Amino acid sequence: CLSLLVQCPMPAPTMDAVQSPKDEVILDGDDDWVREALSEAAEASGQRQVDLEVFEFSLRFQDEVLENCYLEETLPRLLSTTCYLSVFLFVSLISLCAYVALASQLLSKDVAEYGEDMRLESYRCWLAGCFAGICLLCAGGLNLPAMRRVLKRMQLLLEVGVVSSVGMLACLAVLLQPPFLAALLGMKSAQEQSQSETALVLNLGVLVTSVHVFSPVRWYLLWASELLVVLCFGVAVLGLGGPDSATLGHLALLLIFVISASCSRRSIEQHER
Repeated sequence: CLSLLVQCPMPAPTMDAVQSPKDEVILDGDDDWVREALSEAAEASGQRQVDLEVFEFSLRFQDEVLENCYLEETLPRLLSTTCYLSVFLFVSLISLCAYVALASQLLSKDVAEYGEDMRLESYRCWLAGCFAGICLLCAGGLNLPAMRRVLKRMQLLLEVGVVSSVGMLACLAVLLQPPFLAALLGMKSAQEQSQSETALVLNLGVLVTSVHVFSPVRWYLLWASELLVVLCFGVAVLGLGGPDSATLGHLALLLIFVISASCSRRSIEQHER
C-alpha cells in the first residue's frame, strides 16, 4: 500500500478547492491570500499563472499569450463575416447598377434636357460596378486555403483591411449621391433638387452599424473607420455643398450614430473577453 501511494501522486488543488477559513469561496480579487492560494495551486498543477487584467483603453489582455488565444478564437468569425459582408455588398452594388442602367434608359428619351444626367448616371454605374468587382474578388480570395493560412499568421493585416474598406465604402457612398458627384465633376444635374442628405446619413449609418455589430474587429482599431466616415460626410456636405439647409443637424446626427455604435462595440468586446 505504501508503494502504491508513493507511485500515485496526490491530485493538484483546483480553484474550487481554494476556500476561505469560513468554508466560503471569496471572489473579491483584492484579498492577497486568495491570490497567493491561486498562485500556489497553479504552480502545484504545473500550469502558468495567467494575468486576466486588460488595458483600460484598448481592452487588450496584458498577458500576450492570452491575447493571442483571443485572436485565434475570433479569427474564424472574422473571416466568415468579412466574406458574407463582401457578398452582400456585391449584390447591393449590382442591384444599384441595374437601377442606374434603368434610370439612364428612361432619361434617354429626352437627351437635350437630361444629357448631363445621363453622363452622371453612367459614372455612377461605372463606380458601382468597379467596387462590386472588388467585393467579389475579396469574397473569393477569403475562401482560398492559401489565403486563410496567411491570414492566420497575420490577423492584424485582415483587421486593417476591414478598416480601410470601411473608409473606401464611405467615399463610395458619397460619390454615388448625384449632387456630390455632380459638384465634384463640375456638372449640372437636374436631380439636385430632388436629392437629400438624409439618404447619405442613412447609408453611412448602415455601414457603421454593420461593421461594429457583425465584424469582430478589435475596438481600438475601429476608431480609424469611425473617423473616416465622419470626415467623408463632413467634406462632402461642407466642402462640396449639400442639397439641404440642415447640414449641421445631419452632421450631429451622424456623430451620435457613430458614437453609439462605438460604445456598443466596446461593450460587446468587453463581454467576449
